[in-house]
Amino acid sequence: MSAMSEIFSALSFFGSITVILFGCLYVILIPYESFQLELQMLKSFYSVSKHEAGSKINKDESDIRLSMAEMLSHRKQYEYSFCEHLLTRFACCCRKKCKNLRQQRTLHNESVERLMRELDIVSFVRDQRLSSFAHKLTMNGH
Repeated sequence: MSAMSEIFSALSFFGSITVILFGCLYVILIPYESFQLELQMLKSFYSVSKHEAGSKINKDESDIRLSMAEMLSHRKQYEYSFCEHLLTRFACCCRKKCKNLRQQRTLHNESVERLMRELDIVSFVRDQRLSSFAHKLTMNGH
């Protein structure tokens, strides 16, 4: 009987360790996936790559556009790691480095919100154009 109780206690120990392990993975992996999606969307929409066609500076534009394009051409690529994102949850507010991490997280969250608003506007315009096209298509038959 004692051998069976030892086996059951070992199984319950391994079961509890497994539950804790999968719980920790769930807490880390789900935010990681959404963070990577947001980061890739930010990088693709707000690209500063020199290889993109939209980042070329047109010298024929007015002074304001030229100065803005020049300013944007010297901008660094957006980099923000998941480790920094995760550490800001536990950062204290007394150290300067922690304050910088929290400011970066706030900036990242504001950028994601701004991107989502812009995507909402783009999808609204797309829906309006499709609706207009469908209306013209159905009204041409009469």
